[in-house]
Amino acid sequence: TITGPPATATLSTGNMVSVSTYSPPPDAPQLGSGTLVATNDCRPTDHYVRNGVFVATWHTAANFGGGTDESAIRLFRMRTSDRVVLTDELFGATNTFYYYPAVTVDSVGTIFLGFDRSSSTEYPSAYASGKRRSDASIQASALLKAGVSHTNQSRWGDYTGIALDPADPSA
Repeated sequence: TITGPPATATLSTGNMVSVSTYSPPPDAPQLGSGTLVATNDCRPTDHYVRNGVFVATWHTAANFGGGTDESAIRLFRMRTSDRVVLTDELFGATNTFYYYPAVTVDSVGTIFLGFDRSSSTEYPSAYASGKRRSDASIQASALLKAGVSHTNQSRWGDYTGIALDPADPSA
């Protein structure tokens, strides 16, 4: 907790919340190139607070049984009033790399995720998924825009974003 104005702010660490272990993800393979897409580190890439619920996403190393780690998305939800963890979920698949997630939440608690994905058989591409309050887990991802080539850049996708339609303030 940080309280007070910036010049004299006070930091309190007495209200920590535990989350599942996570670690930096491996860089991601991509179709057509031996150059890996940099996934950088595992710090939270996006967060959102609505209706008393804090939601955050980041990507982390995970092994889904294929023998090696992939980059996967971690979704975390917590009620702000009492810091009860509502969701601490991993989303990914064997031999597929998910990275740079972004999150937003509508008025009824539906979570929307935008993220990047690639593999040795897929160019870096844009995907979306989500989770309704009644869902047991994150829904299967939907392709938004397929990649058309590999990238040789050291940065790709760490600017992913997602937002509700500003024309519909009730969402």
